Amino acid sequence: MAQPDDKRKQPRIPVELWVELSCAGETYFQRATNLSRTGTWFAQTFPLPVGSTASLAFELPDGGAPVRCGGTVVNAQDLGMGVHFTDLKETDRARIDALVDQAAGR
Repeated sequence: MAQPDDKRKQPRIPVELWVELSCAGETYFQRATNLSRTGTWFAQTFPLPVGSTASLAFELPDGGAPVRCGGTVVNAQDLGMGVHFTDLKETDRARIDALVDQAAGR
């Protein structure tokens, strides 16, 4: 659960996911290090400017179809950035919720 001084509203879990991120005609493979039902954090990357939009594609460890959605950069610092999911299908959100719940022991 989020700490009292933590502005994040959703629980997060540590992950090691490679995400295909496409923005402004360029495609990058980014390493996500945490995941919530509303977004992800990319570590060790040159961040895009806050407000940038991108298309995302990634596979969850449940073996299902790749998740494809939009994303908006909401936080950029040092060598990392937080991306909020947009246009995420409810079925994919449910898969992410199940993964978060499982990792949290719920």
